[in-house]
Amino acid sequence: MVDRRRQEHLAEFYHLLRKVGHRVKQEVAREVQEVSFAELALLRYVLEHGPVSVGSLAQGFSVSKSFVTATAEGLVRRGYVEKEVDPGDRRVVRLRATPEGESFYRDTERRIAARFAEILEKMGEDLLENCVRGLRVLDEALGPGTSDAERGF
Repeated sequence: MVDRRRQEHLAEFYHLLRKVGHRVKQEVAREVQEVSFAELALLRYVLEHGPVSVGSLAQGFSVSKSFVTATAEGLVRRGYVEKEVDPGDRRVVRLRATPEGESFYRDTERRIAARFAEILEKMGEDLLENCVRGLRVLDEALGPGTSDAERGF
């Protein structure tokens, strides 16, 4: 049986993990007001994996095709992503990042990294190393994810 102190630590860990996750999303949103969190995740995936079909994105992110299509529309309107019809199967629509989309994403990543550098500067080097070590252990304990897309939405 799990002792009371461990149960309290587990409850606090879960609470803090959710709280920190939410606050990280808020910080990202502050730095990236031009697009939604979902749009940024979709753009990253398209950049990392080249032209990708709406269907495979939907499957990878475990969302509907209509959600991916609606999310992609905002990126298309901004000129960050282009739609292309698969010549081998005209029913398949692929998304390709534009040079503008790549530039926007790289700039956004730099702004987010700079913001988190400011935040983490408040921690001493030893504490930061311990946090990184703890996150690595947690990542390892969780085991492999089922897809790269899980990092997204």
